[in-house]
Amino acid sequence: MNSLHWGAPGWLWAFLFLPLLGILYFYHDASRKRQMLSFLDARFWSVLIPGWNPEGRWKKNLFLLGILALLFLTLARPQMGGHLETVQMSGLDLMVVLDLSHSMEVTDVVPSRLKKSKHLIRKLLDRLNGDRVGVVAFAESSYVVCPLTNDLDYVWNAVDLLTPAFIEDQGTNISGALAMALEALDRGAQVQGGDLGSRLILLISDGEDHEPGALEQAKKIKAQGVGLYVLGVGTEAGGPIPLLDSQATVVGFKKDRFRKSIMSKFHPEALTQIAQAASGAYWSVTESEEQVQKVQQSLENLTRSNYAEKKHWVYEERFQIPLALLVALLLGHTFLRNTLLFFVILLFGTVKAEASFWDDYEAYQQNQKGLHLYEKGSWEEAQKSFASAQARNPDSAELDFNQGVIAFKKDAQSQDFDQGILALERSLVQSKQQNKEALLGRTFYNVGNAWAKKGDIRKAMKAYHQAILLAQKQKDAALEYAARKNAELLFRQVEQKKQQDKKDQKQE
Repeated sequence: MNSLHWGAPGWLWAFLFLPLLGILYFYHDASRKRQMLSFLDARFWSVLIPGWNPEGRWKKNLFLLGILALLFLTLARPQMGGHLETVQMSGLDLMVVLDLSHSMEVTDVVPSRLKKSKHLIRKLLDRLNGDRVGVVAFAESSYVVCPLTNDLDYVWNAVDLLTPAFIEDQGTNISGALAMALEALDRGAQVQGGDLGSRLILLISDGEDHEPGALEQAKKIKAQGVGLYVLGVGTEAGGPIPLLDSQATVVGFKKDRFRKSIMSKFHPEALTQIAQAASGAYWSVTESEEQVQKVQQSLENLTRSNYAEKKHWVYEERFQIPLALLVALLLGHTFLRNTLLFFVILLFGTVKAEASFWDDYEAYQQNQKGLHLYEKGSWEEAQKSFASAQARNPDSAELDFNQGVIAFKKDAQSQDFDQGILALERSLVQSKQQNKEALLGRTFYNVGNAWAKKGDIRKAMKAYHQAILLAQKQKDAALEYAARKNAELLFRQVEQKKQQDKKDQKQE
């Protein structure tokens, strides 16, 4: 780590302009001499022109070039030596459980119960710092939208995409959702290791529950030392349950067998009982949304744990050396100082703007290096290069895709594909936001492969289906063929397993 390093290497390219500037000085001086020769012989210049000193002019020009060279060197921020810094990361584990049943589309709360719930989650995420947050979405069935992570932007991106259409089995099963949230907290604790801090489940629902067992599950949560907060969303008046098309436009209302609109009621008393069974807290959401502040204040009183250490090398800045020489030269030349100090201020003001450009450039270089290592089969080294690129450009969908693919390759033997799936799902979110449909299709294909390896047939088939649709839209025959082939193989495996199970049952 004692080698020379540059904090802003882009400024080194500025040295290429110094020879050009020298040529311009030479051309200007030669042009001036030609003009003077047109009306005055060179032998009389020193006599008739006061202060004529051609050698002095070149010294002045060389001085200017030297000042600019020191300035560019300072802005490039030479670094040498340094030390390793360890940053302790601490926080609590919070699992948000969001109701996605059709009743959450009711508009008795403006703009709707579900949109109000999402807004509450966004406000809460903005107030958290260092805590790990995960999300479970539920209706009749439940699934983990995202596991515990301290990447709160990713959490919000995942929540923002949720609609009742994400869950095929409609209904409301609060007990199953709480059980899955508790399981996700346990998995997160195993990853975390060490002493545990506070763990909490935040349930957001309108209180309609079509399955028994919620109170018993709340008591289990309490027995395991996990807190439970409940936010109720809705009004006493309730409202009809809207039917939405693919564009989220209301096309009618859900009706019973007598063709009457089904009214969804808000059940705060049921939610209160669930919170009390876990010795937790309950709030009914109002228009002011002051309940978010109350939740945050309650979270601040909970115990945080140290769940990770982040180590990084901090280089020692050595820009002071060329800067000291620069200042000394400027102080020695009053006239030049007044001109160049303005130039220094102007250029220093652009350092931050230039930093983002060079971060993108370094991210590109590291990504190319990672791709080369990936082709060679060096999974560990490739993952390090992709991680270095992602640190410089965390919003790149391509880099998330690369991370997911390399994690999938690296963890093939251990059969642990969670990190790969997490990175690929981040790539899905970024690709959708950035309208990168070609990358989106390839990502769905790899997500399908990952879920197939984990044995989740439904999610794998759903991902392959999306990959096929996008491949058809992009006219990518190779991707469509690969996705169809894997989907068909998976379907055959399922059918063969069913037939084998039938044979086993007959033999028994």
